Amino acid sequence: MRKTILGVGDSLVYGLPEPLFAPDRLINAGVPGDETTDVIRRLKAQRLPCCGDVFILVGINDLLRDMNAMIARRDDETVNNIITIASKLKAFSASGRLLIVGLLPVSAHTKYVKEDAVEATNARINAFNALLKAHAMAQGFTMIDVFPSFLDGGRLHPRFTTDGIHLTEEGKERLAHRITEVLSR
Repeated sequence: MRKTILGVGDSLVYGLPEPLFAPDRLINAGVPGDETTDVIRRLKAQRLPCCGDVFILVGINDLLRDMNAMIARRDDETVNNIITIASKLKAFSASGRLLIVGLLPVSAHTKYVKEDAVEATNARINAFNALLKAHAMAQGFTMIDVFPSFLDGGRLHPRFTTDGIHLTEEGKERLAHRITEVLSR
């Protein structure tokens, strides 16, 4: 039987095509550029369809904008926002599973992360994922840390990225596979 999966987050969710989730149906609620606060506002403003399973992947924009001094949001605030999102979405997946996906590593790109900041950014993302996992577990949510499976030499593997953050088709396939693998357990 075909089930429905709701994906909520930023451009990394938005870029995932439905066929990668076949035979299941993906309702894609990813919005490019969204930060965690944007997702919270959207959840208040719009009623999402009821569905089976839900996955959340958001937070990289919060982190990168903070590093570039565009916003001032600490990692614990972003983690708390993700837990708030998960709590709100749990009502939509009462009969399904809810999965929080940890942030992926980055690699250098002139628009997002400068070469000299890649190592520090990935160290921060790794620490962020550990904090997110601890908070998710404390609230009874499932969280998967996909960070290690996308690494190559301490950065996002070049075959998985188009620009240091966004995913190639192979990267999207790997991410969708990891998500569906956990949701099907």
